[in-house]
Amino acid sequence: ALSSVLINQWGVPSESRSDLVIEKNRRTDEFYGQLAQARGSVFEKRDKNPLFNTLSIMDDAHLWNPVTKEYLWHAFSSYLVRSIDGEEQLMLSTLSQIDPSRGKFILKSSAYGGVAVYGLGCFLKLANILGFLPLTNDIRYYYKNSKFSAKLFGAARAYSMLYGLGTLILLYLLGFLLFDKRAALISCFFWATTPAYIYLSNSVKPHLPASFFALGAIYCALAITQKKKKYFYYAGGLLGGLAAGST
Repeated sequence: ALSSVLINQWGVPSESRSDLVIEKNRRTDEFYGQLAQARGSVFEKRDKNPLFNTLSIMDDAHLWNPVTKEYLWHAFSSYLVRSIDGEEQLMLSTLSQIDPSRGKFILKSSAYGGVAVYGLGCFLKLANILGFLPLTNDIRYYYKNSKFSAKLFGAARAYSMLYGLGTLILLYLLGFLLFDKRAALISCFFWATTPAYIYLSNSVKPHLPASFFALGAIYCALAITQKKKKYFYYAGGLLGGLAAGST
């Protein structure tokens, strides 16, 4: 939890970062509109193959300049709204393609999906309702207001941190169930101080949600053999399904 507080805003979009590459007099509505159009074209081609589409265009020597210009639009777009870890934006961009108010829940991405993405969407919406986080489907809003992009990443990372704390609790319960309190505490200490845990607790990825559900399923499976309670069967099956559906 302490590491999450200290490095929650590490590598997120910021005004100072924007100043490094984009002059303020160039930050016009037309400029942001071009970035949004270029970004939107990626999702329009998703049913095809964006990489193949680009390579086929590059075969024509007469179209090198348009392709180069399109690359620049994509580069500026990514620079303004991505964190230092490019994979973090995958879950957020996947969320931007659904609209629950219109009954559109299909995730148009093969990268990350399932429970972790839907859970993140609910968490961000709750933060929005409570007044902690402004949300909009208009990407130009985040181009113009990098501080809100930073808040978005911060809230999404807090979502991962909560699952990280949950894995510690489950790991303690597993250690206590199999051995004793001392073994449980030692296990939690080593897990909480590993670089992988610290990193994943501060990144927008589904690994810790999946780990949480998987550990819960394992705990239920072991508890079945010792406590003989029927509800562990149901809970274990549910958690196992959630683990499989989180990545």
